[in-house]
Amino acid sequence: MQGLYLIKWLQTLLYYLIGSGVWLALSLPVQAEGRYQTESFNEREWLLYVPDRFSEKAHLYLLIVLHGGAGNAQFIQRKLAFEQAADQLGMVVAYLNGSAAARLGGAKFKAWNAGRGCCGKPYRDQVDDISYISEAVETLQSRYHVSDVNKLAVGHSNGGMMLQTMVCTTETFQKVVTLSATLMVDPKQCAKAVNNTIINIHGELDENVPIAGGIGEKGFLDIPFTSQKNAQHIFESAGGRYQLVVLPKAAHSLKDLDGSARKFRKQPLVELILEQFSLTAR
Repeated sequence: MQGLYLIKWLQTLLYYLIGSGVWLALSLPVQAEGRYQTESFNEREWLLYVPDRFSEKAHLYLLIVLHGGAGNAQFIQRKLAFEQAADQLGMVVAYLNGSAAARLGGAKFKAWNAGRGCCGKPYRDQVDDISYISEAVETLQSRYHVSDVNKLAVGHSNGGMMLQTMVCTTETFQKVVTLSATLMVDPKQCAKAVNNTIINIHGELDENVPIAGGIGEKGFLDIPFTSQKNAQHIFESAGGRYQLVVLPKAAHSLKDLDGSARKFRKQPLVELILEQFSLTAR
């Protein structure tokens, strides 16, 4: 049984690395004017981007970015690369790390405990990612003097599920944009959803986290994911707003989502994400 689990884990890891463009992204330079810094916080590291034109008097934004399962902060930074938009908008971008996704490869491959089986070792160990993210946001918000309305967050797959859990159970974010994600929290825990917003951008052909819910054919864990219909019902019954944006002919990966956004919406994925926050960077 453990051998079968390991095989499925390696298959999904390979799919993630190729499908999300990680190998290619690791070699691509990012053109940006600001500075990167890696910092330790509560026994994990985050990757922080601060625009050069940062001013404590400016109306600064804080964007929190959460990687997917078997990813890490550097992977999703290279793929989404919000830095050029950050320079234009005056936005500090914090790419956070989850904890080890499995016993093997934990230094590189990380995940989040988003609830209801998802995902991997963080869920089995009941890692308190809600507190970790909340404290990280509070620390960065205080450091850069960011108002509550200027706190933004985006996450992919397991990272998106983590954010959906956050807006259900905490007051950390008022609005999040999630990618290829769904709501995995117990409805009884969704007490903080009132007036909060989830915008979930999802590939029409996603076989990892299907729009219709259930166990994904390309997933490595036998987790029955919540359908988008039920996620919307749960969140809106708790007083929030849930909006699904479907990208035609796209699967689960960031590469697929970006390709569909460019083809069918004539805009890159990063631009589509910022648009959900009513932000434009050209």
